[in-house]
Amino acid sequence: MSTRVVFHGWFTFMHFQNFTVFKSLIILTFCSTFSVYSFAESDVEPRFFIRAETSHYFLQTINNSTDHNVNSWQHFRVAPTSDNQLFLRMDRDTIYSTAVIDTEGGATIAFPDFGNRDVTVQFIDENHQTQRLTRLTKGPNVVDVPQTTKYSFVLVRIFYPAQVNKKGLNDVNHLQDKFLIQASSSDSYKTYSHSEFNSSDVHLKLWRQEVLNEVTPKNFRNIEHIFGAADATSSEQRLFGSVYGWGGAPYQDRVYQYSQDFDASMCRTVTMKPPNNSGYWSATVYNEDGMLFNDDAYINSNSAVKNGDGTFTLSFGCEDTKHQRNNLSLAGLNTDRWNVLIRSYSIESKVKSLSSEHRNPFVFEKINACKISRLRKATAWVMTSWIPMNTAMVWIYFKTKETFCEMNIA
Repeated sequence: MSTRVVFHGWFTFMHFQNFTVFKSLIILTFCSTFSVYSFAESDVEPRFFIRAETSHYFLQTINNSTDHNVNSWQHFRVAPTSDNQLFLRMDRDTIYSTAVIDTEGGATIAFPDFGNRDVTVQFIDENHQTQRLTRLTKGPNVVDVPQTTKYSFVLVRIFYPAQVNKKGLNDVNHLQDKFLIQASSSDSYKTYSHSEFNSSDVHLKLWRQEVLNEVTPKNFRNIEHIFGAADATSSEQRLFGSVYGWGGAPYQDRVYQYSQDFDASMCRTVTMKPPNNSGYWSATVYNEDGMLFNDDAYINSNSAVKNGDGTFTLSFGCEDTKHQRNNLSLAGLNTDRWNVLIRSYSIESKVKSLSSEHRNPFVFEKINACKISRLRKATAWVMTSWIPMNTAMVWIYFKTKETFCEMNIA
C-alpha cells in the first residue's frame, strides 16, 4: 500500500490508494501555511485592492448609519443573520456596532457601563491596519480614536451568546444607543478610486475571487501577521486578511482557524479538546463565499454538549441519529461547498509571539482512520505541529461517513 503525504493548510492529508485520512492540530493560531496571491504578472499592487476593499466596507457602513455620514453609528440590534451581514464571516455570537470616524483634529468615543459584559473596541484604518483591541472595563469608558489615516473604522463587538434572552438583548440595545462619538472634523468620505480598482460590488467581487483562487491554504507563513499595525504586517499579508476575513483582530486578541472548503454532500465530524484558557470558543459555518446561510449553523462553548472525557464532538450536515448532538445543519446552503471558522477568545490574552522559535519540533501521533469496509480499517501516522504556549489549544480530526470513506475529500 503506497502512501504519500501532502500538506494543505492546517490539514495533513494521508492518501492510501482510494481514500483520504486527514487530521489537523489547531493551536488557535494560524500555524498553517498559505500562498499569497502574486501580482508580479501585472502592474497592480496588493495595496490598491486592500484600499478598494476597505473603502467598500467604509462606504457600506456610512450608507447604513443613522445619519448616512461619518461619525454616525450603524448598530446591529441582534447578531448577524443570513439576511443581515455587513462583511464576510461575521460571528453569530456577537452584536456589532460600527462607524466610520473622521480622525482629523482628534476624536474620542464615550461608552456607558457594560458591567461584566465582554465588550471590545477595534479600529481599522484605510490601509486595513488595525490596533490591538481595547476591552471595556466596568464603569463608563472613553476611548481615543487612532489617527493613522484620515478616516478610521470602529468595530465594537458585544459578546452575546444567549440570543433567546430578549430582556438581556433589550438592555444591550439600550446601551448601544448611549455610544457617543466626539470628533473635531466631519468631512464627507470620498470613495477610494484607482485605475485598476474601484469600490463597486461587481468589480471587487471579481478581483476578490481571483485572489481567493490563489490564496489557498498552503505555503504561506506568518499568518499571525495578517491582521495588525503597520510594523506587524505587510501589504501581502494584509491582502489575505482583507480578502478572507476583512476586519479580523490581531492574534493576541482573537485567534482564528479557517478550514478549507468541503463538499456539501458529505457528513463530517470533528472532535476537539476545549481551549485551555480563560476565554471561550465558537464554530461558525459559512458558504464558500464566506457568508452566513443558516442562522443555526453555529455553536459555542456555552451551548455545545461535552463528551464524557471533556472533549467536544461537532457534526456538520449529518442526518443520522448518531450524530445529531452538536450537529450543525447545512440546510439553506446556496453553494456546493462550505467551510468552518473556529474562533478562540481569551479574556486575558497571553499570546506574545507565534514565531517559529516558539514551536517544538514535529511530533508524531498515531490515529485510526475512518472505516473503509467491515473487514478493513486503515491506520496512519499523522505529523502535526505543537506550540507550547498558554493559549487555548484545540485539535481536530475530521472524518467522513462510512459510506463516503473511499471518496477523495481534499
